[in-house]
Amino acid sequence: MVAEDLLFHYKAGRVSVKQIYNSIQRRWTSTIENDEAKQNEQIYATATRRRIYKQRKFRPSSLKIVMVASRVTLEPVEQQQLTLHTFLLFLQYHKNHYN
Repeated sequence: MVAEDLLFHYKAGRVSVKQIYNSIQRRWTSTIENDEAKQNEQIYATATRRRIYKQRKFRPSSLKIVMVASRVTLEPVEQQQLTLHTFLLFLQYHKNHYN
């Protein structure tokens, strides 16, 4: 009930102070719960966006792998091993750090 309606019914003797109090408390509680639910949804949405952004940003694409692989084949053997080792460390770091 709206406050004016409650006051009207109270003056007419149809509603007690306890009923008015309970009505106000129910409305207050539902408002708080709605606010908390909205806030939780916003927090979850923000966390989801951040997680998806990190996954997209740091996922090594097949193009990057091909670029490194093609670069490796043009270098001397010692340099190839070093480049592959560095690239594998890069993949391992991103796999462990962002997953």
